[in-house]
Amino acid sequence: FKVYAEDNVCVLSRKSRLIAFNSMEVNLLAGAGKGVLAIKLDDDDEVLAAFPSTAAVTIQKATGAAHKL
Repeated sequence: FKVYAEDNVCVLSRKSRLIAFNSMEVNLLAGAGKGVLAIKLDDDDEVLAAFPSTAAVTIQKATGAAHKL
C-alpha cells in the first residue's frame, strides 16, 4: 500500500507485538537494503502484516477465535 506523510501505519508481528506510528517517524534505508525499518524483532519473530491505521483488521487465532483491531 502507498503511504503518505500524514498517514499512520501499524505493523503486527507473529509474537503479537503491534506498533503504530506516523510514517514521517520511519527512517528510510538506502543501498542494498532499500526500504524502511519499522520494528525491531527477536530472531524468532517475524512481521505478519503492515496496514494503514484506518484499516479494519480482524485477527484469526488458531483456536478459531477472531479479534477485531
